Amino acid sequence: MPFDSKIELSKEREELKRRIKDAHEEDVKSFLVKQLQEVEGAMDAAFKSQSNDQDAALEHKLAARRRKRECAIGMDRAVRARHVQERIKFQLDQADDFSLKRKELTRKAIEDIVAKMKLEKAPEEVPGAIDRLLDEKHHKELEDLLLKLFEQKAIELKEELMALMEEKVAKQQLLKRQAQDRKAGIEAILKGGKAS
Repeated sequence: MPFDSKIELSKEREELKRRIKDAHEEDVKSFLVKQLQEVEGAMDAAFKSQSNDQDAALEHKLAARRRKRECAIGMDRAVRARHVQERIKFQLDQADDFSLKRKELTRKAIEDIVAKMKLEKAPEEVPGAIDRLLDEKHHKELEDLLLKLFEQKAIELKEELMALMEEKVAKQQLLKRQAQDRKAGIEAILKGGKAS
């Protein structure tokens, strides 16, 4: 209901109250009281309608705000997941580079050891010694691969935990802001109720 019609209803109500006060006949008074009740009913309906319209508009705005926040959180989560994968890949690439350099060093060392064995040992002992040396090398490589797998899983777990913690902190801050907004809204409503 427009503001002007509310003012008109309010003026009409005041006029009816004045006329009821001035009326001396019971029939006229009862007729004016009925008119006053109708006017007050129309005013109450107008206020309720306006209140419902404001509530619906506010709910619509809050829902839009919530959707916008959820979309932003989703986009932030996707960006963080991409960053986590990039950091994991970078750290694994560094570990691979180190592993390749280490293999090259061990290959040269094995060739040197085999050449040394050929000079120091009898020809029939060399194949057994080389087998033992290769078994030790393969065992060490297996340990290195298992260690690399462990490091990879540890890095992934660490990054996932960091991402979850960051998300939890962001969610807590969002909830804190929402609670403060609600508190401010309730305080404004209470102050508005006390002023009436």
